Amino acid sequence: MSRRKYPVNPSTVPASEYLPSSSATFRSESLPEMQHAANPGSNNHLKLVNDKPPMTYKTLDVTDSENIKRNLPSTNSNNQIHGTMPVRDQSHNTGASIISKRRYYPVQDTVSGAASRQFDQDVAARQAIDQQQFKIAPSKSSVPQLNQAFSNTSNYLQSSPSQPNQEMIQQQFGSMALQQQPQHLVNAVNLSQEKNLFDNTMIPKPELPEIFRGVDYDPSIFRCTLNAIPHSSSLLSKCKVPLGLYIHPYKDLQNLTVVSSSVITRCRVCRTYLNPFVTLLSNHKWKCNLCFRVNDLPNEFIYNNNTSINKRPELRNCTVEFVAPSEYMVRPPQPAVYLFMFDVSFTATSTGYLESACRILREELDNLPGDSRTMIGIIAFDSSIHFFNLKSSLPQPQMLIISEVNDVFLPSPDDLLVNLQESKELVISLLDQLPNLFDSSRNVHSATGAAMQAGYKLLIPTGGRITVFQVSLPNYGPGALKMREDPNQRAATTKEIPQLVPATDFYKKLALDCCSHQICIDLFSLATQYADLSSLSCVSKYSAGCIYYYCNYHRTNSAISMKFEAEFRRYLSRNLGLEAVMRIRCTRGLSIHTFYGNFFVRSTDLLALPNINPDSSFGMQVSIEESLSDLKLACFQAALLYTNTKGERRIRVHTLAVPIVASPDQIYGSLDYRLIVNLLSKMAVDRTLAASISDAREALLNVIVDTTKAFKTHIRSSQRSEVILPSSLKLLPLFILGLLKHTAFRLGTSTSLDARTFALHQFNTLPMETILLTIYPALYALHDLDKNETLHTVSGAKPNPAQLPLSWEKIYKSGIYLLDAGTIMFIWVGRSVDSRLIQELFDKDSFSSLPDTYMVSLPDLNNPLSTLIRKFLSSLRLSRPVSPPLYIIREDSRFRKEFSQNFVNDRTEATMSYFEFIIHVQKQLV
Repeated sequence: MSRRKYPVNPSTVPASEYLPSSSATFRSESLPEMQHAANPGSNNHLKLVNDKPPMTYKTLDVTDSENIKRNLPSTNSNNQIHGTMPVRDQSHNTGASIISKRRYYPVQDTVSGAASRQFDQDVAARQAIDQQQFKIAPSKSSVPQLNQAFSNTSNYLQSSPSQPNQEMIQQQFGSMALQQQPQHLVNAVNLSQEKNLFDNTMIPKPELPEIFRGVDYDPSIFRCTLNAIPHSSSLLSKCKVPLGLYIHPYKDLQNLTVVSSSVITRCRVCRTYLNPFVTLLSNHKWKCNLCFRVNDLPNEFIYNNNTSINKRPELRNCTVEFVAPSEYMVRPPQPAVYLFMFDVSFTATSTGYLESACRILREELDNLPGDSRTMIGIIAFDSSIHFFNLKSSLPQPQMLIISEVNDVFLPSPDDLLVNLQESKELVISLLDQLPNLFDSSRNVHSATGAAMQAGYKLLIPTGGRITVFQVSLPNYGPGALKMREDPNQRAATTKEIPQLVPATDFYKKLALDCCSHQICIDLFSLATQYADLSSLSCVSKYSAGCIYYYCNYHRTNSAISMKFEAEFRRYLSRNLGLEAVMRIRCTRGLSIHTFYGNFFVRSTDLLALPNINPDSSFGMQVSIEESLSDLKLACFQAALLYTNTKGERRIRVHTLAVPIVASPDQIYGSLDYRLIVNLLSKMAVDRTLAASISDAREALLNVIVDTTKAFKTHIRSSQRSEVILPSSLKLLPLFILGLLKHTAFRLGTSTSLDARTFALHQFNTLPMETILLTIYPALYALHDLDKNETLHTVSGAKPNPAQLPLSWEKIYKSGIYLLDAGTIMFIWVGRSVDSRLIQELFDKDSFSSLPDTYMVSLPDLNNPLSTLIRKFLSSLRLSRPVSPPLYIIREDSRFRKEFSQNFVNDRTEATMSYFEFIIHVQKQLV
């Protein structure tokens, strides 16, 4: 088979071939209001996997065959067994769980004769299965004991360690003798009665064999929703849990391993890169862990049986970056090219944004990523397109105006993009003059579409990044839009919001044209009124760009102005990858489908990314196409081929390995609720855009109902109306409730269309940690911060306070609290706070001295508590892709509503409290 290469400059193909199919499949039942009981038989679900014909298999339900045989409990010298050991024959029929042919060994029988022979046969069969099957240890998270009512009906649910000792087995067998019920390794939680939900558990990792324990793996880069993958699609369907991946491929890493070699070792069949999970067969052979083909090692790869895992970086790091040789290039590496486009209409200039943007850009020119080839250009637009000739031989910048925007052309193509080093003085001069050039303009039109077309034509020869500042609604020339928002309608409790879909395909087609020439468009929306982000966002979505939104921006609004400045500075100085493509490979028998993020799909597993930045993440769904029962590990590999701003072609490779199991207990114990919530939010976004918000809301609710029913069927719970979930998913209903109250999906509130569209967009692009904070913010008690333990990290020591539930019952008037919602922060000051504490933190005499609106920053005071709190705030903001504005409000502030609406556990704006939500779920279970 010929060796495939990543193309650098893709050819133009029809838009229909670029675009992925609908990102999630849903059933189109109608959605009732959240407050009303939904039809228990509704089929409106997030479809998580593709149903396949069931696989029938047999497994012995024994925790440890050898230990059980050695340590059988007995009551007399005749070795009489005082217990029962069920052997389960499982048949999977279209996702249903059927337990049949259950045998119990006699309670009063000796270990001889038929019972003894049957026992030996079953143990031998189990040992044969264990040799082929990898076992994962059960969840080790601490789960409180269930209350007495739940224990009376499900008292066989107990926490079991991964390696039972003799005393533990004796207790289990004695329990079986009394209960006649199966023992499960997974911990269960009755959410109808459980109060303590927060456990501060660490990010879970797959339990891999001992040989892989030395492999360096970072779960914040590449993770799976399940840390143990079922061996068949029928088992996955039976458990009703989503199987998907999350990847943050270009994340800023402090210790990235870079390999420079003339030969990059890859599988000759599937093109997988050498990684820690391959099998080294000899000094010259290795077997691929994805397609299982045997390959030759290059001559320079010296393999030693004793030191190989510590010698080659490819074999000890799950993330590694290769310096690509010339065979990975079809043209010289692309230079860093930056084109800035400013809205200079009357509405835009009156906000004062132009002065701020030009000042920040001028100050950050030296920090723009690039080398001596870096190029820059500047365009302004209202009803005309204003080009600027910045040729280094000119004494000052020259403005060229094109008034005919319906067929825009470039007046001087060779002089509009200039070398930054050669023309730096002219660029600085233009940035100083630009705010004053249009200060007296009264032009209310905005030809945004025409300006983007001009930028596209300008960058076709080189590729690059276009940064568009948009304030006014595009109302002139190509791509003109109209007001589609009715404030009275969006304030009503409507379920259908058709304005969330684009009004025109102009911006989508332009984005696809840009993507075919390695051009990315980033959008900064500083709108004071409706700007139709639903339509404008397409230009960034399909060109792998990013979107920033600042509602009601004005330079006098200090909080929003500070947010814009901080984020624009990071945007200008952060790392940047050019002309990138990313391919995701997986073990034979698995398939990856339905990608989420900003990109376009060039083929089934290849994502085209004209630009890649460290703040973008991606999600995808995985389906099981074939049986995996003969495998021990399922592996995934993501390869990102890109050009850095220094002109070097690089390949960043991420590899993930997850054990394959056959037990539902192992699957339920391995679930990563954080990643499941992240994947469900992306699926709900697609459902909202494809159908309606109401359908997405009902589908989210049905996820909880279906998962609960499946788990209760597995543990054979007799309490039909109780919400019982594995401990790994005990926070899932709380986060689903947070999603239902989120700006993107909530009803019955005055949420603007642009704000809702931006919230939907963030779910597809932001890193998972930030997304989870927007769904369920973190609440901390600042007045007790100095009494908490200190957490020591790579960046230094920082406070580690406990997170509080989002309920007003945890708020005291004598306290000061921080609420971190990911994209915004609040500090709430109670009325009865000690005056000395207010003096130490805010430099005010008393509570009444605080402003009745808000403060936007903590004063820099020289005392231990002030220093500690400011350090804590800085640690929370560190490396976050967004700069959350800080609002310091007092108890009776006019902005109390903005603070209160984040309390997910409480009832707000006609939405359910957590207690009411659990009751609502209970009704769907009956």
